[in-house]
Amino acid sequence: MKRMKKILTFLSISILAAMQLNAQQCEVKFDLNYNTTEQVEPLSVKQGCALPLDKKPMPQREGYRFAGWYTSKEGKAQEEWLFGKKIGAMGAFMNLPNDSMKVEQPMTLYARWIAPTHIKDAEGLNRMRDDLHGWFVLDNDIDLAGMDDWEQVGVYEADYEWAEGEWWKQAFKGKLDGQGHAIRNLKFTKATSEKKAIFGSMMNGEICNLVIDSPVVDISTTSMYVAPLVGIMKQGGNEVNDISNVQVKDARYKVNLNNTEGAFSAVTFITAGAWNGTLANCSVQGEMDITFSGTGGGQFYVGGIAGENYSEMSDCVTDVKINIHFAAPEAAKDFSVYVGGLAASATNVKNCSSSGSIHIDGNPLTEQFYVGGLVGSERYGEIANNSAKMQITLNGMPKAQVGGIVGEFNPTFGGVGAALGIKKTSVHDCQAEVEVKADPSVALTYGRISGAGQPEPLKAWGGQMEYEVSEP
Repeated sequence: MKRMKKILTFLSISILAAMQLNAQQCEVKFDLNYNTTEQVEPLSVKQGCALPLDKKPMPQREGYRFAGWYTSKEGKAQEEWLFGKKIGAMGAFMNLPNDSMKVEQPMTLYARWIAPTHIKDAEGLNRMRDDLHGWFVLDNDIDLAGMDDWEQVGVYEADYEWAEGEWWKQAFKGKLDGQGHAIRNLKFTKATSEKKAIFGSMMNGEICNLVIDSPVVDISTTSMYVAPLVGIMKQGGNEVNDISNVQVKDARYKVNLNNTEGAFSAVTFITAGAWNGTLANCSVQGEMDITFSGTGGGQFYVGGIAGENYSEMSDCVTDVKINIHFAAPEAAKDFSVYVGGLAASATNVKNCSSSGSIHIDGNPLTEQFYVGGLVGSERYGEIANNSAKMQITLNGMPKAQVGGIVGEFNPTFGGVGAALGIKKTSVHDCQAEVEVKADPSVALTYGRISGAGQPEPLKAWGGQMEYEVSEP
């Protein structure tokens, strides 16, 4: 009899535990929110947990753009359901708020679909800010001559560097298709934000088939990421973040930066910062004059197409004149300057070319100048089938490292690459016609392909990074 009671007690506990386990699982259903026979498999998640970002359904519908999952069919901005947790793995050690949207009960999420919005004038272009998930199409050229300063669409928040892209709540996540039309007479004249561009920040967005004709930058500020198109862009999850077939013509920049301690700045002709994503079939032509003063510290990125850049670049062309002048002698020694005819820094670059000139009047207290005819600083990845034809002039700095294709291989980011599982950084099949002139005071390190020569293998916390530099 006692044995039977023990068995019944054990069975009761097991059944109760199973019931509790089932009660802790919440089913989340996905409604495609239009008349279709297609279905999305529901997800089961433990009560109080977030929906996994890698399980986020990404449906497609002909003639529409998917704009996320929402708690109602209306799809209002405040009803969007974000997957995963806010802070990614790289930011976990920063002790930042790791927010998530927790599933507390069974629920249904509804897809939001965006039809194209056709833009015919400056007012329509300005209204892109009303829907950061929007799909916008230019029906003709847009002239912004009557607007003395463009205010960014999409805002970069302070902790975005460490946040998963899904949680870039104020970034532009839509699409702009120029259909080959031009935005003319774009101007940036006021230091109203840290990112000055048509789109201040873009996350999993698309910009294509666009011409930016005669953009003007005439601005003074402490530090800034400035570019005609995008301040900073990022690709998150398995989504797309892409700039393609964009042409910038006759750009004219006059930028005064009064740097403060530890500041980061970037000045380019398409995107000032690119964290993952792609830049393809883009071209730029323009001239920039940058005056730098202040107490120094931090990093300064200047590039033809991209600045602080970790993207996939392919089939891009630049014809640029870059003039940089350090006006005051207070710059700190821990200040680094990265300049490239195509990109200030890069990871993967293929089938690209740069031409024009780079002129730097340096600072006698700043020692870290890295200049490349193509790329100032290679972080990790592959530089292949590229060319550079550049005149580089250097004055007034104690030393500089210059390469016809790549200025330096950055050891810090080489370690990051190793941690990401990248085993080799390679520069091969590249051609350089670079003329370098430096005054006698500059201790110049120069290489026809790599200013760093052939680096030794790097041992890092993620493993080992091999370097391969091939002369043509």
